[in-house]
Amino acid sequence: MQYLKEDTGVTVTFGPFLSISGGTVPMTAFAFGASGVSLSKNGVAIAARNSTNKVLHYHKGWYGIRLNATDTNTSGLLDMMSSVSVCLPVWQQYMVVSANVYDSLFAAAGTDYLQVDTLQWDSVEVNATGVTIEPADPTIAGVSTRFMSADGLTGLSTATSVDHAATLTYVTGLSTRMMSSAGITGLSTAVAADVAEVKAETVLILADTNELQQDDIPTQLAGVSNSLGNSIGVQITGVSTRMMSSAGFTGLSTAVAADMAAHAIELTSVSTYVSGVLNTVTVAEMAQGAPSVTPTVVQMLNFNYRILRNKLEAIKTGISIYDDAGSTVLFQSTISDDLTTFIRGEFESG
Repeated sequence: MQYLKEDTGVTVTFGPFLSISGGTVPMTAFAFGASGVSLSKNGVAIAARNSTNKVLHYHKGWYGIRLNATDTNTSGLLDMMSSVSVCLPVWQQYMVVSANVYDSLFAAAGTDYLQVDTLQWDSVEVNATGVTIEPADPTIAGVSTRFMSADGLTGLSTATSVDHAATLTYVTGLSTRMMSSAGITGLSTAVAADVAEVKAETVLILADTNELQQDDIPTQLAGVSNSLGNSIGVQITGVSTRMMSSAGFTGLSTAVAADMAAHAIELTSVSTYVSGVLNTVTVAEMAQGAPSVTPTVVQMLNFNYRILRNKLEAIKTGISIYDDAGSTVLFQSTISDDLTTFIRGEFESG
């Protein structure tokens, strides 16, 4: 059986035409047009061929019959027949196939390839809405060889890992910032500034005190009675002694130290509170929707966590991430793969 390319004109060899009288004498002089040759397309009623090209005799009763694109526009069996009164009946069967099949089988190497895409999985169309590919092996690794190859799920895993790494880097940086000298120590810096201000004022007090000690108080009071001068001198000396003793500056230092200790307690409380929040506060599952271009830290963590934990459905054109119940698509993305490049589009609302 000869194969013909669908929707394509072709000249086929048809014969032999032999005399009806003896059945052995070739008939070589026929010149009939379209009406001399009839066709039946895949079992449909017989009709004259559409091509009007005249037949040409080749050799000893074999003729070249021209068929146009209309004659070959139906895939399947093509029966061609001719009944000329002076000849025995002549018929021939052809198989009309699509251009993809014909070029894959008969054209030059590399012209085309047979279409072997997976259209069904376990008798269900894989591109139908809501169809999940479930392999015999319940692990994700069994979804399909292609999907789990370096160009398949690994491509998706790489993209997810990049997002996860970015999120982890951000959170780690935030933690480092809060716990480093630029973080909680930053609060201590504010306390240190207050202490520095107190120290500066203490220096001024000390300078005034030194100046008081250097003045010639007894000479200035020489005209005053000795008892009054002695009394004033005793009092001034007592003031100076009091301010310069351990009960003086040490008292001020004690007050400053108390303030610093109070701030240290506050810093410890902040650290304890942050640790408690990170270890006890839970994050609710997000509503259906596309990831934001400018997400919060909680949103970034939530989207990555749902990809790792929840049901993931993959078909040949896209990926869907479901909610905890496995019934609502939270967000989804298109995918394409031409065996050279794997592309995952942005996630959008489910």
